[in-house]
Amino acid sequence: MANLDLADPLRETALRDAEVVTCSRARIAGFQAVVRVPELRHWTQNVLPDAAAALRRRGARPVGPPIVVLRPRSDGAIEVTAGYQIDSASPADGLGCEMLPAGPAARAVHAGPHESLLSAYDRVLERLTVRLRGTVPVMWEEYLVGPELTDSPAAWRTAVICPLNDVAA
Repeated sequence: MANLDLADPLRETALRDAEVVTCSRARIAGFQAVVRVPELRHWTQNVLPDAAAALRRRGARPVGPPIVVLRPRSDGAIEVTAGYQIDSASPADGLGCEMLPAGPAARAVHAGPHESLLSAYDRVLERLTVRLRGTVPVMWEEYLVGPELTDSPAAWRTAVICPLNDVAA
């Protein structure tokens, strides 16, 4: 993972614009549910600490930051997996498993509280439009800097990622 120098004004451009990155295949272990958009943030904040605890009890070590995988449904709800990347084959008891695809992806890093994350989604969707893509079957958020590291929501950093190979034309 790249080290972000948050004090560098030239780096702020990356916080505004989506870029194309190459993702590695990743196994995510976490709690899964079908959630309506208004409840998404609250549900996620509640289950991520429980997912980390379940992994610790199993002796599994999370690899990287917390991740929330989002699969929009036609009824407006979202299938959500909230957890962590693991390098073992099986998740802890009670946790589901999600495989993130390898390949090119649009990625935007949002600076600030989670309530204002929509701007990062707009930047990712802009990148998808430029690449002439259509519907999005899966996206995910990586909480690079969050409430577990700092009390200041202005310092939070969240990456919003959408694979380009997985997008239907």
